[in-house]
Amino acid sequence: MKMLDLITLQVIEDIFDSTIKVQSLSKSLYINCLIKHFKDKDAAQENSIGFHFEKQQIPNYQKWDAHFQDLQKAGLVIVNATQIVFENKWGQLIDNIKLDESNDTTMMNNAEAFEAQLKMNASMIDVICMKNKMSKSQVISLIKIFVLEQLATQTVHRDSGDLAKHFIYWVTTNLDKIDMSGETVRSKGKILGLE
Repeated sequence: MKMLDLITLQVIEDIFDSTIKVQSLSKSLYINCLIKHFKDKDAAQENSIGFHFEKQQIPNYQKWDAHFQDLQKAGLVIVNATQIVFENKWGQLIDNIKLDESNDTTMMNNAEAFEAQLKMNASMIDVICMKNKMSKSQVISLIKIFVLEQLATQTVHRDSGDLAKHFIYWVTTNLDKIDMSGETVRSKGKILGLE
């Protein structure tokens, strides 16, 4: 099964029903972008998340800019200086049961993707370190435990933001799973105006 088998006309209709009014040409552009991105992608959790196109990838981008702005007003995309980011508006509308998570290799790939996403999220790691007086190595240890739990429970996350949010809350209830005595973290922050 492919992702385009899950993103049906009803899913598209529901995406547009829940937003403000969008011009017909903007809708067509949005649908074409979904088709281009999801074409040939297997129906798998890691393929169902939000995505982006570089503006330079879009032929005659200036011709389409007003329509991307229209889609941004509707909350479907985010237009920044170099990219068009497509928000995952289909994630809760598609039949998630049909996403291929039944075999072990797909689950392992998801676990590896979870771990990589969390380890690359430097701002999230910094926030956790500050809030819980932890070192980065302690946070990395917790990431490994968290990923194993997610794998064991086959937990599905809508996107990387949902994953990070879940991990931040999970950390506060699982601090006892790492040794906090081995490392002391001292703040190097200074109050402005004082030396």
